[in-house]
Amino acid sequence: MSIGAEQVIKMFCMAYSPYSLNGYIVPQRQPEEIKVDNNDHASIAMMNYIDSQRLQDNFIGAKMAGKEIYTNLVNWLKDERGVHAETLIAILGSIGGRECVSGIMNTIASLISEEVQEKKQIENAIAGILDVLIAETKSGEFYIMGGRIAHAFCSFYDTASAGQEKSIEKLQPLASEIAGKVGTPDYWKTPFDNLVKYSPKEIADMFEEKFEFSFSIYCRFPYERVMAFAIASYYAISEVESVITKEKALAILSEYGWRTSHYWK
Repeated sequence: MSIGAEQVIKMFCMAYSPYSLNGYIVPQRQPEEIKVDNNDHASIAMMNYIDSQRLQDNFIGAKMAGKEIYTNLVNWLKDERGVHAETLIAILGSIGGRECVSGIMNTIASLISEEVQEKKQIENAIAGILDVLIAETKSGEFYIMGGRIAHAFCSFYDTASAGQEKSIEKLQPLASEIAGKVGTPDYWKTPFDNLVKYSPKEIADMFEEKFEFSFSIYCRFPYERVMAFAIASYYAISEVESVITKEKALAILSEYGWRTSHYWK
């Protein structure tokens, strides 16, 4: 039985961010959804508390995860001189961008049964309905284009900047510049390479799955994870303003995040 475009979009939203569906109330998390040790009563109690508060604030879990992510990052990066501001922002941009693309692509994959034939063709068809373009380079890398990934990163950027920037206008020149570098080594070069030791991809790879425990407790849906990184970025940008300008911090965030948000693997 074929499924219409409207149903595909609804299925995606249910899995990715059900809060976007008018009138939908997220049910209490079921025991089988809990991914922590059954004996970790404190974590289970926290998860149940967050679930009970979601009716009042859909993103309460993302807010709590964001604060924890920010605190952990600062503790990991701190040395006798403090925390290198540019590196902190570059890390949050890189991992936030990675979360934008992984959330969308993993959600698309979750809509497809493992048993179906021609899985790649079905994935491309669903992606097309969702305004996600999967481009493969000659070297076998995959880059993700289209309105949905752009919207996800703009939401991340807007939250990090506290809505004080018009992200579409701000990011358009960067998007146009980087589009011409897809599939080349220059794609990963940023104007801040002299300040930050690693490339956006290297940073995202280094921090892969570093925050899974926090996410398992606080976040239920992929979009919440994106918002958690955005909230952590907001805290970081606010804290480093005495060292670097907010404009520079947001430039670093966008340079590193836009690149990773459009690269899949």
